[in-house]
Amino acid sequence: MHPRKVELYLRHVHEGGAKIAEFLIAHPDIDPHDIDDMTQKQEFDLKQHCSDLAITHQIERYELDIELSENPESNPRRRTR
Repeated sequence: MHPRKVELYLRHVHEGGAKIAEFLIAHPDIDPHDIDDMTQKQEFDLKQHCSDLAITHQIERYELDIELSENPESNPRRRTR
């Protein structure tokens, strides 16, 4: 995997975790240890809370894919002869 994709992935994981933590802090009735047992309403609220970030992440991945496809020599793992 391209190092820039790894970097982007790790940032997205961190941001996603922070967004979920933000949601859980705002909803003290949800036990973080039992997040799999949320009601449908709570799951909907969480998805809605994270939707802006999910869209931003999707756009960033798409933009990076385009950039890397247009500039394949930027891949440090690519071997040239």
